[in-house]
Amino acid sequence: MTRPTHARIDLAALRPGVSVLGGNEVAVRRALALLTEGDVVVAIDLRRYDRWLVDAVRDARDGG
Repeated sequence: MTRPTHARIDLAALRPGVSVLGGNEVAVRRALALLTEGDVVVAIDLRRYDRWLVDAVRDARDGG
């Protein structure tokens, strides 16, 4: 998990269990693998989206 951000703090006020993921593909995919039904993913990349990030979010959406 990366340092807290304003978005994380704001979202945490509305919903428990808010996490900010960051790092490389392995770290992000490891965290996404722990998602359960009902979890929500909000993906924001400040640079251009890396292909692996798009693929990881798509996998999370598809439940895999």
